[in-house]
Amino acid sequence: MSLKFIAGLALGAIVVHFLNTEEGKAFICRLKTDINKAEDGLTDLAEGLVQKGKEFINGKPETEELEAPLIVVVESNPVV
Repeated sequence: MSLKFIAGLALGAIVVHFLNTEEGKAFICRLKTDINKAEDGLTDLAEGLVQKGKEFINGKPETEELEAPLIVVVESNPVV
């Protein structure tokens, strides 16, 4: 057996032992929580991008401000 193989076995055994301890189980729980939060954030981001894409394709304005009527004020100064 090579030294790399034995080192890999030892490292794997250390990781498995750590994950079976209370600290390892707490680490896994925190990791799952963080992954779920990231998943929720990515889902919200993807839904927003899909909605913006649909609005772009349909030609709808991006914000409500663009739907307000445009008011133009024209002043006239007669030249004498």
